[in-house]
Amino acid sequence: MSIQTRTSALQNEVVRLYCNFNYDGRLSNPGGQPLVEILDTDGVTVLDSLPAQEENTGIWYVDWYVPANLPLGHYYDRWTYQFSGTTSVENQTMI
Repeated sequence: MSIQTRTSALQNEVVRLYCNFNYDGRLSNPGGQPLVEILDTDGVTVLDSLPAQEENTGIWYVDWYVPANLPLGHYYDRWTYQFSGTTSVENQTMI
């Protein structure tokens, strides 16, 4: 089993999803560990929730196993994070 990219994800494989975090124009880490929700093709239904892992300052990822029975289509990953206790909770959603 190999790790696929966002654009080459295959069923029954692991896809690595990356997210960059910018604060005041610089790559910065959120104040805590981002949560990633894998969303169905409707962009609403949550299929899975995973904690992100830091690769480098401002660059985080999750590895998600794409089920073999998942229908073909465009799925989404929604990243929820907060830079500090005084900033608002933010979301980034990617296809």
